[in-house]
Amino acid sequence: AGLRITPFSVPHDAADPVGYRIEGDSTVTVCTDLGFVTQSVAASIDGADVLVLEANHDAELLKNGRYPWPLKRRILGNHGHLANTDAAWAVAHLERKPRDIFLAHLSQENNRPDLAKDTVQNILAQQGIKIPLHVTKQDEAVRLR
Repeated sequence: AGLRITPFSVPHDAADPVGYRIEGDSTVTVCTDLGFVTQSVAASIDGADVLVLEANHDAELLKNGRYPWPLKRRILGNHGHLANTDAAWAVAHLERKPRDIFLAHLSQENNRPDLAKDTVQNILAQQGIKIPLHVTKQDEAVRLR
């Protein structure tokens, strides 16, 4: 139907996890459940018109939160989840920036929508990058323009 969907591997503690690059009239890349942005992940998200990217947690909220230490260590690890700051730096280092970014897979325990958006926006602004940011919710559908 005029779409090309390409899965790409992401580092996460699951059996063969993937993100998706969906190409048609525009390119949308969906990348959640990853502990860090590898070179191959960066290549897969580079040049997307719309990027849906995990901004799972604020590292300080997680470290000081009520989760047991083994779970904190798992989330913070290379096969865990992407912190707000890591999401921002991943975008900052892209050669071709997206038109819009949707921050996704936010932890209800270790993040807040305003904190995720502000953290990413501030880091991007410090790098002279201005991209509209949208925060997704776990229980609401998001409509892309």
